[in-house]
Amino acid sequence: YDRMLLFSAVNAHAKKEGIPISKIAEDIGVGRTYLYSLLDSDQIELDRLVRIQDYLGIEILLDSTVEHYLNDLDNFQQLNLKEFQSLNNLAIL
Repeated sequence: YDRMLLFSAVNAHAKKEGIPISKIAEDIGVGRTYLYSLLDSDQIELDRLVRIQDYLGIEILLDSTVEHYLNDLDNFQQLNLKEFQSLNNLAIL
């Protein structure tokens, strides 16, 4: 559903602004073919989705959701780093 919404938003923006999809792709820093593959894909990189959302002025994925995900990811990485450091300390002993 979100993929269809994003695809529709890109097409509606292009029509409203009277610009080709290739211009939108260029503005967000990708090629036209790559933009179509992103819109057709089951997965999209978070930074690309945020760039597209910002460009179009829409929110498919809320900023608070992105922030929560990034905080969880940061916490997970910090825990893994501490665990790795503990294992290294044990290996030195």
